[in-house]
Amino acid sequence: WINVRTHELFVFLEGMLPSKDLDVQAWATYGGRDSNLGVLQFHQDQAHLYSNDVRPELWESLVLTIEPKGGSESPTSPQTAELTLIPSK
Repeated sequence: WINVRTHELFVFLEGMLPSKDLDVQAWATYGGRDSNLGVLQFHQDQAHLYSNDVRPELWESLVLTIEPKGGSESPTSPQTAELTLIPSK
């Protein structure tokens, strides 16, 4: 869920199991840059992330990577998943 008007993002994934050594981290990509959106939190078999004060109208895609526990300042692994975003008109 992305809300351009309120500058919010909510990611919810089912069937995800936490790891003691790794985290799933979300990134917004635009203009060749990666912007850290945060590390997904786990509860039972679900992972979620809520970010506010973001600028989704600038994003080209939303990317997930597998990072060391606690996340990274910039992506350290290849993209695990990418969602290409189409700007609204």
